Amino acid sequence: MSVSMKCIGDPRQLLHPTDSEGNICGAGEYTNRPYAYFFDWTKCIKSLNVPANILQGRPFVCPTKQVCVEKCPNKTSYYKFGDYNMNRICTYDVTESDNNNEELVRDGKCASYIIASKPLFGRCVPQQIESLANSIIQAPDGNEANATVYDSNGQPLNGSKLEQGVKYLVELLNLKQIAVMLVEDLATSWKYILLAFGLSVVVSFLWIVLMRWLAKPLVWFGIIGFIVLLGVITGLAFFEFIQLRANNDNQIIKEFKFVADANYYRSLPITWLIIGILSGILLLIAALIVLVLFKRLQIALTILQEASKAVAYNFFSLFWPFIPLILHIGIFAYWVAITMYLATAGKPIYRIAGNQSDVDPADLTIGQICNPQKWNKSLFKDHVIRLSEINLTYSNLV
Repeated sequence: MSVSMKCIGDPRQLLHPTDSEGNICGAGEYTNRPYAYFFDWTKCIKSLNVPANILQGRPFVCPTKQVCVEKCPNKTSYYKFGDYNMNRICTYDVTESDNNNEELVRDGKCASYIIASKPLFGRCVPQQIESLANSIIQAPDGNEANATVYDSNGQPLNGSKLEQGVKYLVELLNLKQIAVMLVEDLATSWKYILLAFGLSVVVSFLWIVLMRWLAKPLVWFGIIGFIVLLGVITGLAFFEFIQLRANNDNQIIKEFKFVADANYYRSLPITWLIIGILSGILLLIAALIVLVLFKRLQIALTILQEASKAVAYNFFSLFWPFIPLILHIGIFAYWVAITMYLATAGKPIYRIAGNQSDVDPADLTIGQICNPQKWNKSLFKDHVIRLSEINLTYSNLV
């Protein structure tokens, strides 16, 4: 299974977006096109039926064409405007000499409108969505005048539709990006992790060696230090909680959301309250254990001192734990690698997301799995140019 997953899986899909045909943006022949652009965000609104999508194996499938682009557009335009050609986004087979924008848009080869966007985890998402809510989108029409922008259905484009279309994808990408950032941080900081691991090993060896002569002082130093540390953490946590609550009009809980920025959680009073309560409980438990079991701790320290002397006579037994540790690390790394390949294994799945009135819908069912190659050769040979209008949707969009 490992060999087969290695052959058909591609972990790059976890880090990079893909277009409607399953091509990875920013990799292979699309190295210079690292961002994915959605032709019509308003069509993503009807894809937000999350339970139904998950049951069909597709948590987010937006029924609009997506292509890889070199950069996200910084201007809003419409295909009937004079500056559209300067910013138009089309499929890969469209060249600069193809200037019949109305036909290209009708055939689904070019986006009917271009919205000013910014990159978010490899996807181009509209800028300033909240400020555009409940307002009709307008842009310069090339004649120094603002004109209304329309979506692919010919309806005036407004900020509310864009916001609804983008909202779920942004939330999903935020959660996904946390996992991606963890992997990236691990990839960049593994040297420091190994260094810290090595230092801890050295300190542990020194501690074990010193235990032969200084068992009781070292153990009591550790116990007292642990209790003092818990006391300091408890005090600082409650102090920070009081300060933040005073700065937030005595509100303990305000709007909470999952983000990858630790500074956000540091600014929440509830964070420090939880830390203070947990550390206070641990402090109380540790103090009670020391007070109640003081005599038994004395006996345990004597046994521990004799055990450290026995270890000194069989010093190489200290190296044995490294063998299973290395094996465990190897197995974990192998499991992570296979999981990444397994998660990205498989072939693109195309589904029918909609159809035009001039295409015979007799054998079409919305959401049905289809093979565009067979369609090109047989069923839709008279409508090949309109395949994009039937909206073949690649399932693994996110």
